[in-house]
Amino acid sequence: MAAKKRVAIVGAGVAGLVSIKSCLEENGLEPTCFERHDKLGGVWNYSPELRPGQGSALYDSVVSNTSKEMMTFSDFPYPKENPQFNDRRSVLRHIQNYAEYFNLEKHIRFNTNVIDVQRNNNGKYWKLQIKDKDDKLSTEEFDYVMICTSVYNRPFIPSYPGLGNYRGTKIHANKYREPKRFLGQKVIVVGGHMSGGEIATDLAGSGIEVHISMRHDSMILPRMCRDGRPFDIALFTRSSIKSPSKLTATLEKMSHTKMSDHKEFDLQGSELYPVGKRMTICDDMAERLARGQIKPMGGIKEFHESGVVFDDGTTLENVDAVIFATGYEFAVPIIDDSWIFDKSGNAGIYKYIFPVHLEDPEKLALINIVHTAGAHWPVAELQSRIAARVLLEILLYQIKKR
Repeated sequence: MAAKKRVAIVGAGVAGLVSIKSCLEENGLEPTCFERHDKLGGVWNYSPELRPGQGSALYDSVVSNTSKEMMTFSDFPYPKENPQFNDRRSVLRHIQNYAEYFNLEKHIRFNTNVIDVQRNNNGKYWKLQIKDKDDKLSTEEFDYVMICTSVYNRPFIPSYPGLGNYRGTKIHANKYREPKRFLGQKVIVVGGHMSGGEIATDLAGSGIEVHISMRHDSMILPRMCRDGRPFDIALFTRSSIKSPSKLTATLEKMSHTKMSDHKEFDLQGSELYPVGKRMTICDDMAERLARGQIKPMGGIKEFHESGVVFDDGTTLENVDAVIFATGYEFAVPIIDDSWIFDKSGNAGIYKYIFPVHLEDPEKLALINIVHTAGAHWPVAELQSRIAARVLLEILLYQIKKR
């Protein structure tokens, strides 16, 4: 076979690691992974402060809301002694063990930030602009590129009237680390989906006065079903997904509605039909609501200097801090938006991997740049296998033509 084709992989989180491995398994591809931080692990590489350019991040006491059976690698399961749901340290250790077992780290360049990806003048290669830890710029050319930086890059905070006049603390959830910063304060968490429910519960557990603002309904589910199965094994299987009635019955068995009336708490999640419903996976949230340790509020209408007015006219005064658990904008900052979106703003990504607006989309792969119901890891692994095989087939086709 001819010389191996060079593949640039951007990001050394889970998606980047499985992409390295998938390339190595296809004889003919030579991967080089660029990681802007000093350790692998992506979002699971915890830091007490938000790192420069970091999007999504973990708080200190986070525990995975997907089970070890679902959030793992197909050929490298968690040790049997690990619990069903693992804390951030255990998850990172598992990722590190995976990289060590398959000898992936030697293909990673740490403290190396890819800041731009473009085609070179003749369109044959990809030109990457790279910045090292000393801010020195350089360019390198590759045959193919796999971008593994996740979709959670650009924190989103909605625009509210008066928000600029509010004098209290305002942070996005990606900057939240632990409750002690907020001891003795009155805090509003905006957003009732996964992060919002978890952060509100974390704060309430330290005796902090917490109000949670939710514009949309939410269904609170525990990590474990009452029959002893992890929730994601019960929900995200072929039999459940293809049968909405079965899925609804499963949700009825799991939902905390049986122990607390969602409507009473303004959560409005008791219809128990999954389509259009937001699920919050949090074991203790319903109990905190029932005790009054988390106080549910509606959507926010406006801010003033020291408080908030809600859509129903309720006003909350002397608010010390607002934490926006309001998600992220879809963004892949290192490539041109026109490669993904058309003029109407519609994304064109074949198989959620290849951007169809490119002239030769098969040479650029987006791995795990997608929202998933359930664990991301299996999706990243399957996408990386598809992408690597497509890249190899291009190489074999080119050799055949000679």
